Amino acid sequence: MQQRAVHDSEVRRLIAVWNALAPPLRPSPSDVELFAQSLEKWDEPRIMVQGATPELVDLALRNNAKRAIAMDYSISSLTAMQQLACEDWSRLEYYQNDWRVFAPELEGTVDAVLGDGTLTMLDFPKEWEDVIRNFKRYLVQGGRLVLRLGFLAEEPFHIDSYIRSLLSNVASRSARAEPEERRRMLREMVSEARIAFGIASAEANGVVNPSLRAEMVSLFHNDCEARFACFKEWESVRPGIPSPLDVWKENRSGKSFPPWEETADLLQVCGFYIKSIQGSGTRPFPGAMRLLVAERD
Repeated sequence: MQQRAVHDSEVRRLIAVWNALAPPLRPSPSDVELFAQSLEKWDEPRIMVQGATPELVDLALRNNAKRAIAMDYSISSLTAMQQLACEDWSRLEYYQNDWRVFAPELEGTVDAVLGDGTLTMLDFPKEWEDVIRNFKRYLVQGGRLVLRLGFLAEEPFHIDSYIRSLLSNVASRSARAEPEERRRMLREMVSEARIAFGIASAEANGVVNPSLRAEMVSLFHNDCEARFACFKEWESVRPGIPSPLDVWKENRSGKSFPPWEETADLLQVCGFYIKSIQGSGTRPFPGAMRLLVAERD
């Protein structure tokens, strides 16, 4: 992968933001293992990562990939994610490209496409369909699309009681924890709430209502500042680095958390069949985080 000139301050910001997040917003070790299991049918798979999620790029390179590709429109994002990686990214091929735009030179060259939360950033269903159809063209016959995504909760989801339980759980656990452990809990709490509020503010078709989500964010932010003095502790230990609560203020949880049934139908229309689907997350969630494996027909 060639080095590219980037705006250093933007790269530093992206690194700080990513470091302030945790599972379930980022893939957990158990999630990465599920991604790895989906690749076991190949000895030397050719893998495309949608975006530059460091856990997935590292997996591709660690998995003896014959070819590893990362597709993202942002060079700054790619450079930032490389700084957070554990593997040597020198073998990685980078395509600076919008996922919605087909790259004809990649047609029929990939065994598996991996993505973590990426489709969530696009409008459902039109942009999802455009991107999924592009994925099919990149994949060889029998190739796999492996995605971890959030969906509308299938059972009644009461955001108020859910957040009260989340805050209470973290408060009781953090009181007995060491400082670094408290900071880990804060990352997990804010990451979980970020997804939960995206789901709770989604309309019946799965499209997020930004105004409703902004209202939820404001209430949660005020409650956190009042209840958790350790956010101030974070600022004193890591001056100049945003805390999870600072990242929360960005109010970016994605555009779409569609119903699972509609997503499954869309995958079938685009030429995939669902091979497996598993729940994802390190603690009880609204029944919405799932990792799916779909195979190209």
